[in-house]
Amino acid sequence: MVLDRKIALVLMVLTGFFYYLTYFYPPETMTFPRFLLYTFGILSVLLFLLPGKKREYEYRELFAREKIITFVAAVVYVSLLEVIGFFAMSVLFVLLYIWGFERRAVVKAVLLSVAFSGTAYLVFSVMLNLSFPRGILM
Repeated sequence: MVLDRKIALVLMVLTGFFYYLTYFYPPETMTFPRFLLYTFGILSVLLFLLPGKKREYEYRELFAREKIITFVAAVVYVSLLEVIGFFAMSVLFVLLYIWGFERRAVVKAVLLSVAFSGTAYLVFSVMLNLSFPRGILM
C-alpha cells in the first residue's frame, strides 16, 4: 500500500476519534470543530483515493528540517496559547515563523502577522462572536 494511503487511513481514524469527542462539547460550541473535522475528513478521503505518484518517500523528504521546525513551532504555539493569549501568541508565532524561513523579510513578517491576527479577530470575535483564550498579554 502506498504511504499516502496509510497516512490517509490514520488521519481518518483520528478524525473519527475527534468527531466522537465533539459530543462532549456544549451544543453551542460544536459547530465549528465539526466543520473543521468534516473538511479534514474529506481531505483524508481524497488523499486515500488520489495518492501521490511516488511509491516511496525518502527519509530526508519525510523528516525535512522545515517540517520538523513547523511541527515544533505548532506544538509551542498551542502550548502557550492559554498562557500568553491568542492574539499576542498569533502575532508572535507568525512573525517568528516567517522570519525564521525568510530572514530578510522582516517588514513582510510584521505586516503578515498583524494582518493575520487582525483578520482572525474580525472573523471570529466580531462576525462569529467567539471568544479566544486570554492570557497574560490579552
